[in-house]
Order: sequence, then C-alpha cells, then structure tokens
Amino acid sequence: MKQPELLAPAGSLDILKTAIDAGADAVYFGGKSMNARRNAENFTRDEIAQSIRYAHIRGKKVYLTMNTLMYDSELREAADEICFLCEAGADALIVQDLGIVKLIREICPELPMHASTQMSAHNVSDCKMMEEMGFSRVVLAREMSREELRRVTETCDIETEVFVHGALCMSVSGQCYFSSALGERSGNRGLCAQVCRLPFYAEDPRRYALSLKDLSLIDRVSALREIGITSLKIEGRMKNAAYVQAVTSAYRAALENRQYSESNLAAVFSRSGFTKGYFDGKRGSSMFGIRTEEDKQLSVRPETQTEKRESAFGNIPIRMEYSAKSGKAFYLSVRDEDGHCAEVFGDVCQPAQKRGIENGQIQAQLEKLGGTAYRIESVEGETEDGLFLPLSSLNAVRREACEKLDDMRAMRPVRMCKDCRDASKKRRNGKKESAPLLYIRLASAKQYSKELFDLADRVYLPLSEIGDFISANPDSSKERIGIELPRIFFGDESKLREELKLSSESGIRDAMGHTLGKIKLALDAEFHVTAGFGANLANSLALKEMSSLGVREGVLSPEIQLQKIRELDRAFPVGIVAYGHFPLMIARNCPVSAETGCRNECCGLTDRKGKKFRVTCADGMSEILNGEAIYYADKLDQLAGLDFMLLHFTTESAQECCRIAKEYRLGGTRSGMTRGAYMRTIR
Repeated sequence: MKQPELLAPAGSLDILKTAIDAGADAVYFGGKSMNARRNAENFTRDEIAQSIRYAHIRGKKVYLTMNTLMYDSELREAADEICFLCEAGADALIVQDLGIVKLIREICPELPMHASTQMSAHNVSDCKMMEEMGFSRVVLAREMSREELRRVTETCDIETEVFVHGALCMSVSGQCYFSSALGERSGNRGLCAQVCRLPFYAEDPRRYALSLKDLSLIDRVSALREIGITSLKIEGRMKNAAYVQAVTSAYRAALENRQYSESNLAAVFSRSGFTKGYFDGKRGSSMFGIRTEEDKQLSVRPETQTEKRESAFGNIPIRMEYSAKSGKAFYLSVRDEDGHCAEVFGDVCQPAQKRGIENGQIQAQLEKLGGTAYRIESVEGETEDGLFLPLSSLNAVRREACEKLDDMRAMRPVRMCKDCRDASKKRRNGKKESAPLLYIRLASAKQYSKELFDLADRVYLPLSEIGDFISANPDSSKERIGIELPRIFFGDESKLREELKLSSESGIRDAMGHTLGKIKLALDAEFHVTAGFGANLANSLALKEMSSLGVREGVLSPEIQLQKIRELDRAFPVGIVAYGHFPLMIARNCPVSAETGCRNECCGLTDRKGKKFRVTCADGMSEILNGEAIYYADKLDQLAGLDFMLLHFTTESAQECCRIAKEYRLGGTRSGMTRGAYMRTIR
C-alpha cells in the first residue's frame, strides 16, 4: 500500500518551517486575501515565494488556498494572483469558486487544481464530475464514513484528500450560511464568525447543540492507508506553532508505526476530547463538545508536552566527490537522489610548506552541513600528498555547492502562463426589464395543490416523493413540474438514478441540483438542469463555467447583493431565493436528536438571545432554518431584471404556500421577515 501524504497547515512562514521540520510531506496556506482563513496571519507574496523555495529544496509540496467565493469586482485581482502563483511554482491551488476554476484553465491550464472541501464533495458523482472538469484532487467532506470513502477511492481515479485532525464544522462545508445571515461575515468568503460555537439548545439552555468535538483519526491512519486515501490533512491554519508541531509529528509517527502520545494531542488543543464518529459511522450526542476550562489549562504549557522528532534539516541524502591535485583548483561535485548535480571549483591547491592536508580533514569539513536540507550519504575523493588548502576555502566550496543544489531543487516548473488582463473581462448582456418567472420549491408533496400549480411557472418536488406524486396526480401536466435532488446525499446513489429514470419516463424534464454531483446525475439522465443555491454561484465566470457543463439556469448564491446581480454577465437565466425560511446549515448529525432523541417531526433550537430556529430532517440530513423568512412580495420592483424568483417552502402548510404564492403574483406585506443578504454587504 502506498504511504499517504501528510499535509499540514501553515498560518505564517515560521509555522510552515515548523510543519516541515515536524515531518509534513506538504503544506497548505493562503495569501493575504481570497482564502477561507482570512483572519489568519497569512502570507505576503514575498513570503509565498520564500515558502515555495524552502519547501521545494526539502522535497516538500506547497498548495495555495484560493477557496472562497468571488464577486465580479474581485476577479481581476484573482486573475493576477493566479498568474503570480503559477510563476512562483505552487504545486496546486485549492479552489471553491467555479469562476476561479475557469480563470485557472484560461491563465495557467497546467497548474493542478484541488477541489476544496467547500465544494461539498461527498460521493462518487461529485468526484466523477470533478475528474471531468480537470481537478487532480478532491478534498472530501468530513462527514463521510470509512465505507463511503472506500467507495470513492475504488470507483474514481481522482486523488482523495481527507481531514484527519482538527475542528469539525456542524454544517457540511460550503453549505453554511449562518454567519452571513446573522451578520455580514461569510464563511464561504473566509470570515466565518463561528456561530456554531455559541450556545444553542432544544430544551436545556446549558447545551451547545451546534458545537462538535475536534476530529482525531490518528488511530485510523492504517485504515485510511488501506482504503487508498492520497493525502491526510491536518486542520489548523489559525493555530500556533506548538499545535502544528505536536500534531504533525504525532501523525508522522503514526504513519511510520512509531509510538505517539494521544494525551499530547489533547494538551495542545481539544474540545472535551476528540471524535471519530463520522468515520466510524457512529453519530450522536457523543460527538458534541466545547472548549472547557480544563482543556484550556492543558494547553497552557504545550511546548513541554509536544512530540519530539529528529529535525528535518539533513533529510535529503547527498553524495560528494572531490579532487585535490597540485596546481589545480579543488573540485567538488554534490549529487542528490533526484539526479541533480552541483559542480564547484575552489582555490588552486598549493604545495604545503609544512604538513599537508589529509583526506580525513577534507571530509570532516565537507560533512559540516548544519542548517542545510542535506545529510551525507557518502564522501569520496583523492588528495595528493603534501598539499596546502585552507579550511575556509573548503567551507566556501561546500557552501557554494549546497547553494547551487538548492537552486536546482527549487527550480520552478516551466508552465505556460497566459496574460491575465483579459481573462476576467466582463461582456454585458444588457439589462433585462421583464418581470421574473415564479418558481416554487416544495419540501413535501403534501404542500402541492392544483391552485398552487396554477399560480406557478414551475413547481419543484422532492425526487424521493415523485413516484407517489405521479400516482396521486396522474393527469397533472408534467411540463411545469420539476424534481429537486437531495442537496446532500451520502452513500449509494443507485436509488437516485432509479428515481430520476422514473421521473423521466413520466414526462418530467426539469431537475434542480445543488452540488456538482447531483447536477451530473441529472445531466446524465438528460434533464434540463437548474443549479440550486447550494452551487454558490456568485460571479459571471462561475455562470459561464456552469453553463459549459450543460446547466440551463441557476439560483444565485444567497450571499450576493441585488446590485451585484444586476451587473452580472449572464451566461444563462438566473434567479434568487425570494421567499423562504432559508436553510442556514445542513448537518449529518441532528442537533435536536443529540439532545432529546429523534421526534420525527419539525423541531427547533433556541440561541442565547432567545431566537428560534426550526430544524427539519430528510434524506438522512438535518437542516437548521432561519426563524425569519426571506420576503420580497412587498418589494417586487427590487426583483425586476431577474429571470425568475424561487419560493423555497419548507414547513408551510398547503394553504400557506398558496397564500404566499398569491402575494408574489399580486403583491403583499408581512412583518417579522428578513431581506436576507441581498440588500447587505457581505464581507
């Protein structure tokens, strides 16, 4: 079995060096903007260049994060950053936004792309679609079990990366809108306010119903290796050097079947201990935890508790050959295991007036490699008797040879990098003045009625209920009926394919998918596909990229302003969620069930300020809904120019659905509502 890569985080240049010294095979970090940890210290361009050189000399890889959603106004800066990272020699870019995917292909198509966990990849269809799009690696969802991971590695050719240690988000990554809904900071744009670490409860006000323990799979390393995972990823770009050193060195020890101390891991950081519930398929209340005072006290003295490991200096074996002959310049060649060879000539060797220099003395000076990336494997050479050669001259030759070898090892890959100035240029389609169409999304077929159908231009029903719906409504027109695939669906997708086939045979032609995998399933079944809000479309290039996949229209990100929408260059028709108790999170571990047990009904959570949030369950997932509904029936003029508006019904009755749909046809008013993020600036 191939040894997986150990991938460590770095929030600064010093921490990057710590990670490599502790045994990381690769490191990941971000620039000063456009990455999912914008609050970390992060790296200047000069530091990025230094880091890539430092890592490459030592045979390590560097992955740069550009894993946030972008607006059109930021695409020019993003294009310039891609040009820089391509030329700087980054080994890959970790990305979320489809607009960035398009830019990379246009600017530097040879630069490898890794699909961020923010792309919500959690099953085979997601990974297959990413293979087709040109990704070389996918960072899989943290919620996947051992067997679900195995299914991906056995079915797909794409490299797989899995988080093995660090913080767990309550929501599937890329599908959390809690931070932007309650404030103006978006997790999808790198400024998560960590709302989930605050008190939320179903019945007991002392509970933290959205706070999961940190992940630790250190005792599952052999299982991950056996599954065939490519890279084991440590979370922690906001953590300090002591944390990175302790965790990286412990996982290096585990990979090499050496002893490690789990208590040391808890000492540097934990939340009431650790969990491996998702990997083992044992979800429930035991996965929840907070950072206690006891946890904090353990980490007061992390330097005394971390794993010890031999320094990474001197990890690269080299062979030296030298020649010292009278009247000729001292010659030294240094060769590494990758075939690089540095040759250096020093001072001319002179006859000694007293005792001449000996082979042992020469070798002793050449072997002084402290502070370099190298260690001596062998030193061979010949020295004529009675020669004089200053030790300082030997030191200078050794240093020059190592520096030359450094330059060879750090040489940037030769990649074609196109001029980025035109890559992000917009071409306006012109402003659309007609009123938007009315699309309706139902959470259940029980919300359907003929009256509602007559009000809508299209009605989406859950794919899982389409068979019963067709049986109950055999005479209904299928031209305006669509199906919505589950936003997140773990495990075997054969059931979804069967339901898609049934829908197609019944005459239904429209489908909505929220992730690339669900979109692929619908496209493969030859449906007319609408990208749902979970696709996080926020800029013109993302629309073009989605259109190139065969998608016909898209619901835009809930984190984009109406003004920005009006300025989009539209590759296809677009709309927004114009009504609904918006799903702020989607989780595989029900926060209500963990506290009170499953009730099989709509439940709720309360925050520390007494605000209520509904919780619904379907397809093995729980959604935490905003207690206040997005509402625009009193401001329909603000939606002019959209191609469609989507009413996203969740817990409403059939009668409520009809009433609200009428308001969006004729105008209406409501109190206790929200405008969502469409009228706010989201950072």
